Amino acid sequence: MKLWLDDVRNPKSFESWEDAVWVTTPEEAIDYLDTGRITHLSLDNDLGLPDARDGYMVAQWLEERVHEDDDFMPPSVLNAHTANPIARQKIEAAYRAIRLRVKQR
Repeated sequence: MKLWLDDVRNPKSFESWEDAVWVTTPEEAIDYLDTGRITHLSLDNDLGLPDARDGYMVAQWLEERVHEDDDFMPPSVLNAHTANPIARQKIEAAYRAIRLRVKQR
């Protein structure tokens, strides 16, 4: 299952993501990821939510989960579609750490 986190952009507008489940909060994304059924993940960062909740929170949660639970498999496709260049770098750094940890198992 594909998962798309964005507050505005519909995944149906993006090639290869049109069949993704669309969520708008980090909490919803984490709930789906926690099932272990997500194969593809794409994150926006700036979600317009109070308390500075953003897409990077999801990447951090995923990185922690992969390090804490050797049985948990992250999505095989990890994407960042945020237009925020600093947030993209942070999300992609988390993705690199996730891939490295999985490879080390």
